[in-house]
Amino acid sequence: MRLAADEIRGGELTAEAEAFEASGAELAIEPVEAIAEREQLEADAAVALAIVDTAATEVPAAEASTAEVETDLPEGAVRGDGTSDCPEDYPIKGNASSKLYHSPGSPSYKRTVPEFCFASTEVAEAAGFNPTKYEAAHEESE
Repeated sequence: MRLAADEIRGGELTAEAEAFEASGAELAIEPVEAIAEREQLEADAAVALAIVDTAATEVPAAEASTAEVETDLPEGAVRGDGTSDCPEDYPIKGNASSKLYHSPGSPSYKRTVPEFCFASTEVAEAAGFNPTKYEAAHEESE
């Protein structure tokens, strides 16, 4: 009896397939590998969306750290622009990592890319920066 039911169902499926084929449509048969790849892409997309959602909630924290960096700016200084240039009103170059400053005319002045540009050597020193050996020797000779 089971065999008869399978034959009837098989006959129905064959009839459906023939009718579908007669309509001019084509069956889309997707390989197992393509299905697995699509499922992996969907999983990856879900992870990416979760990361974006997490990042979106962390933006205020990033903005807060930017505000903190802005308050790190010493009085009488401007932040360097990533080049070796400083504004005319702020000619003293300072590097936060070394806490040294460079004045115009020093041997390393032209190649120094400053993190801060100070209005004067006094302002740089008040901010906790020290002269390089050249500046220190030059100050003593004056």
